[in-house]
Amino acid sequence: MFKLASLALFALVSSLPLAQAAAPSKAIFAGNYDGYCKIETATGASIYYSPLRFKISKTGIITGTANNYDTKILGNVTGKINKVTVQYKKSFVGKASGKFSDGTKWTAEVNALKGITGKYITGKASQGAYSGSISLTNR
Repeated sequence: MFKLASLALFALVSSLPLAQAAAPSKAIFAGNYDGYCKIETATGASIYYSPLRFKISKTGIITGTANNYDTKILGNVTGKINKVTVQYKKSFVGKASGKFSDGTKWTAEVNALKGITGKYITGKASQGAYSGSISLTNR
């Protein structure tokens, strides 16, 4: 019984590094991104953030700034990449979410292709009755 338990424990421990290595890395998304965000109400009132700047770390932490175009107030952006999926061993898609310091919440997909420098972020943003989209590309 003791030999069977130790064999099972050894099998579990030896399989852990393989499972960790198989998880897709968030590091492929690391870099600086520039873009904009526009949110509006059903009546046509809108808030426009430009420039919108994100910096993604190798661990998937997102920081940056969002300049409210009308008020000229520069707010902070925080977020993180929560999940990464890989398609065809080449296309990486990260699910990200976060918020601006003025309360605007956002969700997005970060896209990258292995071996290609171009990366982009597209998603949705909302604040109360306002909703719209965000779009950024790496620089």
